[in-house]
Amino acid sequence: MNHYELLYLIPASFTEDELAPIQEKVKELLGRFQGEITLEENLGKKKLAYPIKHNHQGYYLLYEFDLPGENLKQLDRSLRLTQDILRHIIVKTPKIKPKPVSFLRTPREKLETKIKTSESKEGEHEKIRLEDLDQKLDEILERDIL
Repeated sequence: MNHYELLYLIPASFTEDELAPIQEKVKELLGRFQGEITLEENLGKKKLAYPIKHNHQGYYLLYEFDLPGENLKQLDRSLRLTQDILRHIIVKTPKIKPKPVSFLRTPREKLETKIKTSESKEGEHEKIRLEDLDQKLDEILERDIL
């Protein structure tokens, strides 16, 4: 069995409640081809880089699963024929969970992470208050970029 990652895109014309049947359909496909899901994650609704079938936004859903290599082609074909899925990609990955990608975090989350790490290193640096960071961020954003 090989370990794979499936990222697929559902049009934003569906509501959050209408996503569940589509997710169940994908899980059923994985089960039909002897796949075992190890991770399931909804990455949320995001703006697309370019329109796909007149859709400007979509829901990104991520699955990690184990699947026999000989069943991969049939799974890929079945996903391609599913009309509710705009795009999908299947990538072979190592079983080790990669670290979260920092560019997916919001600027506020990055600041909070910096604050937590600076607080954990007591005595090395002066503590930074969240209000001071917010004020500094506002000053930077008010400046003319051009």
